[in-house]
Amino acid sequence: MYLIRGEWPHYRFSWPYLGNDRSMGHCDVEVFADGQPRPIIVLRDAPSNRSTSLTNAFEWVCTSLYRAFFDKWNLDPQRVQWLHWQELDGEIEWYEVTLEFQYGAYANPDWKPIEEPQIVRAVSEQASYSWKTRQVLLPQDFDPENFAFAPGECHKAAAGKCSLSGDAIPDLNYGEESGYPYCRGLAVYAHAWILTKNYFGDDIPEECPQDLAWHEFLIQRWNSPYGGVPGPDDAWRGISLFAAVNMHGLSGSRNENGLVLLNDGCHRACVASRLGIPVATVVADETNH
Repeated sequence: MYLIRGEWPHYRFSWPYLGNDRSMGHCDVEVFADGQPRPIIVLRDAPSNRSTSLTNAFEWVCTSLYRAFFDKWNLDPQRVQWLHWQELDGEIEWYEVTLEFQYGAYANPDWKPIEEPQIVRAVSEQASYSWKTRQVLLPQDFDPENFAFAPGECHKAAAGKCSLSGDAIPDLNYGEESGYPYCRGLAVYAHAWILTKNYFGDDIPEECPQDLAWHEFLIQRWNSPYGGVPGPDDAWRGISLFAAVNMHGLSGSRNENGLVLLNDGCHRACVASRLGIPVATVVADETNH
């Protein structure tokens, strides 16, 4: 029996990646950890993913997760254990995936079928969790003022003013999430989403169209105070980000007061709410039994 030890789960979130067709894909990620520095990462295709499948982008996703979460720990990349599961025709298949680490990136995934893991939880009561009981909530079901930014992630918390406000002061933290340009760049993408939705209506393509008439539409009607119109490829990446916010839903959890707190995408959701873009949230059933 394959065992996963630690809190169940230690972290759970949605993770975006760029597909082969330049559209944005996303997958579901769970991180399990115990007292030993050997985390187990469990991945699956998100049900709403319309881009390149996770199995065809697995090494890219693993590389981005390692760089985001473990690189600064100086953790040996070969100590991370990667698991994948998928549901095909009503049957769930589990795999342990072994990857080589070459030139700073994972490569050559090797898929080994395994039995469904038994999760040994580090809590007294076992919690149930079901992806199938997720539901999409409306924006009024959560409070945008309660976005769960970590320290150093929000410009307003650091400088006293939201970077989207007219009297915000620029700074030099260009690469930081708390930097003045960070959310303003997202606001440019959000404006591109708004105009693109005006152009296509509810039938926005999953892939960037070869016909750039939509981009000419952006150029003609662009009036964002946060920056100029991005090029077609860059604009479509941003449009895909806000399609995930508006259409697919960001993952969240409901606290004891019934308030839904976002687990990921807080910057995008905050920008979207300020620009009038509806924010869909997807909340898992995490009740104890």
